[in-house]
Amino acid sequence: MKRNRLLTAALALSVLLIPVAFSQEKVDVGMVNRIWEEGINRSKIMETLSYLTDVIGPRIPGTPAMKKACEWTKSKFSEWGMANAAVEPCGEFGLGWANEYISVHMIEPAYAPLLASAKPWTLGTQGKIKGQPLLAVVRTKADIEKWKGKLKGAIVLTDPPRQVHPSFKPIARRYTDEDLKKLTETPIPLQPKDGGGEKPEIKWEELEEFYKNEEV
Repeated sequence: MKRNRLLTAALALSVLLIPVAFSQEKVDVGMVNRIWEEGINRSKIMETLSYLTDVIGPRIPGTPAMKKACEWTKSKFSEWGMANAAVEPCGEFGLGWANEYISVHMIEPAYAPLLASAKPWTLGTQGKIKGQPLLAVVRTKADIEKWKGKLKGAIVLTDPPRQVHPSFKPIARRYTDEDLKKLTETPIPLQPKDGGGEKPEIKWEELEEFYKNEEV
């Protein structure tokens, strides 16, 4: 019984000492107010976001745009009075990549310009190419055997067609107070550790070698 009383007294004393420990930590109220004032009245967040996204554009690692964005950010930090602003490397990354030009057209059975964009880090065509489009989804070793010897000279479409359903809802709408409240209560879904999705049976290196052998 005596031991329990001593334990209770020790716990009570530790609880009483917690506010004392916190009260000893000094808060620079003046600095907090300056940060608050700067963020509320002189925020540059929209100008910064607009320049990075609208002027510089996509900033894929290892690209000229990423380097330009880093240098621009460094100059802004210096302009705002930050000392020793520098761009620091974050380890080895590999080759950079940038898309300079892409243009795709259908010429038969009737001419039509096509919307197209290059996937990052894809190889260039070294000039204009012309060929028969062919849908060949290669994900397994069986697919390789299926298409072996059949792709030479073709423009290979490697992904299955997407199902696009008509939508009659407006593209944009104004959120109500209730909608905004629901957004704050929506939990963030956990991402699967393996990245999720179906993993291909063959590696990209094997697929690239297959396309080279097929003279695609």
